[in-house]
Amino acid sequence: MRDSSGKCYSRACADGTYLDTKRAQCSICEDLCKLCDGEGSCIECDSKVPTSIVNDTTICSLCPDGYDYDHKWNKCKGNS
Repeated sequence: MRDSSGKCYSRACADGTYLDTKRAQCSICEDLCKLCDGEGSCIECDSKVPTSIVNDTTICSLCPDGYDYDHKWNKCKGNS
């Protein structure tokens, strides 16, 4: 696997992680994300949560439409 500068890395990262080329290690994707290509850049959500696309961004949420998951409070909050 090569990063954008062409540097080669010998191993791929497991589901739920991505290759952090600045640290030369696998880092954890955001919560509820199965596949990502960088911090805050989810490609596919974990199978237990619904996936939605907002402004070409994959959003993984346990909350119904109109609500966002608040990680600080660990609950769904209205996004009005």
